[in-house]
Amino acid sequence: MWTRVCLTVRRPPSLPIYGSYWFVLLCNYKKLHKGFHTLARWYNTKLLGLHLGPFPTVVACDYATVKEVFTRPQFNGKLDCFLSQERSMGKTLGLFFTDDKLWIEQRRFTLRHLRDFGFARRFSPQEDVVSREVLDMVAFLSGSTDHFPPESHGKLREVGAAAYFFLKEVQPTGGALLLTPWLRHFAPRTFGYTALVKGTGAVTDFVKVAVKEHKQTYLEDDARDFIDEYLKELKKCDSSSTFSDDQLLMIGTDLTIATSAALPAIISFAIILLVHYPEIQIKAQKEIDDVVGRDRTPSLDDKSRQDPE
Repeated sequence: MWTRVCLTVRRPPSLPIYGSYWFVLLCNYKKLHKGFHTLARWYNTKLLGLHLGPFPTVVACDYATVKEVFTRPQFNGKLDCFLSQERSMGKTLGLFFTDDKLWIEQRRFTLRHLRDFGFARRFSPQEDVVSREVLDMVAFLSGSTDHFPPESHGKLREVGAAAYFFLKEVQPTGGALLLTPWLRHFAPRTFGYTALVKGTGAVTDFVKVAVKEHKQTYLEDDARDFIDEYLKELKKCDSSSTFSDDQLLMIGTDLTIATSAALPAIISFAIILLVHYPEIQIKAQKEIDDVVGRDRTPSLDDKSRQDPE
C-alpha cells in the first residue's frame, strides 16, 4: 500500500529525525489533523503519503476515502509502540490500543457482559440511578441544595480530571514522543509524557481499588457487575489465555477514561448548541412539555411518544 501511494501521489519530503512530521508541525503546530489537511490541499490529493519519523504513513483526507479505509480489514491493526506499553505495565493491554486475537476476544466479552448490566439496552436499576442524579443536579443548579459533599464525589472528580488531563494533553497521533521516546527524559510535560503517566495512572489506581474490593467480596454465583464476570472468567483460564488481572485493570482504565471524558463533552456540546440556537431550545422545551408535562421527570418510556423528527 505504501509503495503504491508513493508512486501515485505527491508528498512532502522526508527530513532527518522526524521525516515529514516537520511539515505537519509547520502547517499547524497544535492541531495536527488540520496540518494533514493543509498538506493534502497543497499536494492536491485525498490520500496523503508521508513519513512520520521512521514510520511510513498514509493519511486519508476526505469522507469517502476514510470510509473506504474503515471497511478494509487490512487497516484494522494498531501500532504496538512505546506509548501503548508505557501506560500498561510494559505490555499493550486494554481495548484502546490492542488488536488481533486479544482485541477480538476482550471486546466480545466486554460487550456481552456490559449489555447484561444495561449497556445499549434498557436497564431499570441504572435508569433509576441516573434519574436520581439528574434530580440532584437540578436541585443544585436551582440553588435549593448545597454543593455535593466532597467525601462522596471527591474521588470521582479526581478520576474525571485525570482522564480529561490525559485526553487533553496526549496527542492522538502520539506526536514527537512516539517518534523519539527519549524526549520524556528532558521535557516530560511538554511532550505529553506526564499526562500519559499521571492521567492513566490515577485512573488505573482507582480501578485497582475497585478490583481489590470485588476480590474480597466475590461470590461465585452472585455476579454483581462486569468485574465479577471477569473474575469468574479468570478462574476458568490458563496462562495462554488473553484474560489476566492486568488486562482487567486496563479494560477498566479504558472504559473509565472514555466515560469520564466523552459523556461530559456530549452534554456540554448539547447545552452549547441549545444556547446558540434558541429556536431549537424552544422547540425541544415544547416537546418536553407536551410529552412529559411539568409534574414528573422524563424517562425512556417517553421516547416512543416523541416526534421522530
